[in-house]
Amino acid sequence: NATYSEAAWFSPLKNIIQGMSGVEAHWKQNGKGHSVRDIITHLTYWNGRLLKLFKGEQLPPVENDNDKTFYNNDKEFSDETWQKICSEFISVMDEFAREISKASDEKLNSNVSAGNNSSWAEYLMHTALHNAYHAGQIVTLRKSGQFWNAEKYGVT
Repeated sequence: NATYSEAAWFSPLKNIIQGMSGVEAHWKQNGKGHSVRDIITHLTYWNGRLLKLFKGEQLPPVENDNDKTFYNNDKEFSDETWQKICSEFISVMDEFAREISKASDEKLNSNVSAGNNSSWAEYLMHTALHNAYHAGQIVTLRKSGQFWNAEKYGVT
């Protein structure tokens, strides 16, 4: 929750995506790199996969090209489209937070899978670091595009 919904010494993802228009979410510094929308699409993909794995569900094949996880095919920059992307992200993250909160110590200390010797606790820590990394990118993009208000969205 520290990187998603609990404000601490940095702004959580749930706060930093608020108040953006579809055009702002699509903005790229110097027209290159990833937009906020791209990053949220990427985080929804990876956190969604991890949620399914955590719940014991069958996973579809992983995207071989990580760059493709940043993009959706939708060329629409509307506020409505951006809100749908945010809603999907929030839905995944809220469900993930609920699943983690009810997990037993046994589950958290068990291996992620037969082919992955990391415990769930370790894997979730690495996922939180991944999410925090991208949260920092989003704040940087918003500041660069001059659509960040620290008083309104958080301390970062």
